Amino acid sequence: MSASNFTFRMPDELREKLEQDAKRDSRSLSNLIIKVLNDYVENKSEDKEKR
Repeated sequence: MSASNFTFRMPDELREKLEQDAKRDSRSLSNLIIKVLNDYVENKSEDKEKR
């Protein structure tokens, strides 16, 4: 799988919470964000299929 860089801004408090969650799950912050985005896309696809 190829990957590309994407830069965005987020509130400091959100980043801190995500970093804590990533650490708890033994993940990097980047890996957690990718997981969250993948879960979102999968859920949206499932919602469309149900309609």
